[in-house]
Amino acid sequence: MQKLSLSLFLIFTLSLSAEPLIIQPGLPGTSSKEINSKEAINIANTGFTKDDTVFMNHMIVHHEQALTLSRLAPNRTNTQEILDLAGRIDVSQEDEISFMQGWLEERNIEVHAHMSMHHMKMMGMASDQDIAELSNSKGMEFDELFLRLMI
Repeated sequence: MQKLSLSLFLIFTLSLSAEPLIIQPGLPGTSSKEINSKEAINIANTGFTKDDTVFMNHMIVHHEQALTLSRLAPNRTNTQEILDLAGRIDVSQEDEISFMQGWLEERNIEVHAHMSMHHMKMMGMASDQDIAELSNSKGMEFDELFLRLMI
């Protein structure tokens, strides 16, 4: 009985001192690995630069424009593939915008309003003229322009 009590005591004591299991997912094509709490804290406390915050704000504007364009589709095309694509863009971009806004807010960085950066010339952005042209198109003309602007 005393031997059993000692064994239980040792198991209990060791379990109190053991760290929880933390698994770090591997990169694509690599295995996950077990890390200790200090490594996990170092990963969680990674810093960021001004360029990171500028990039996030620009990506929010870029994604908002994708939402604007995709929300034109239901009234301008009957092509099911375009409607499906626009729906997927809408859902994914909303989620990504929420993530990026949260990332900025967690770091006490101002999230720029869409209109304050609307006229910025950024790579991958449709011009005001492109948006007006898409807004005024229907059918196959809309489909072709929508795909060209999204790619």
